[in-house]
Amino acid sequence: MICGGQRIIVQFEQRIFRFTIGATTAAVAFGLVLAASPAQSAAVRNSVLRAEHRIAQDESSSEDAESNVPPAEVEKYIDVQKAMQQNHSLTVEQACTQRGLGLADFRQIEDRIERDDALRERVRKALRDAAASSSHGAN
Repeated sequence: MICGGQRIIVQFEQRIFRFTIGATTAAVAFGLVLAASPAQSAAVRNSVLRAEHRIAQDESSSEDAESNVPPAEVEKYIDVQKAMQQNHSLTVEQACTQRGLGLADFRQIEDRIERDDALRERVRKALRDAAASSSHGAN
């Protein structure tokens, strides 16, 4: 079953095509390729290739923009999270306010961090280390 937004890999006439496509578009395109004459299949295949190229360009440019989180913003995000670790009664709004960061800005930073696997793991490690060092200091 093909769902929207899935990465599709198709082998057609000894060539492999990889692209992300919506389910409806995929079903229509593949149905046309399978049922069409060779000339029509080539036209559909070329259309799918052009769409794949556009999608790949859009994905790479949006991924680059999303994963480009300045270190200062990462540090602000970590500071807010550390504050909430240290004081469990503190809300995210209060922690953001104390650090001069708006809640919407915090959520935007959080979204960009969540989209970047390596950065997300780096933040998680920093928070684990902070929690471990504060628990050692309390003993």
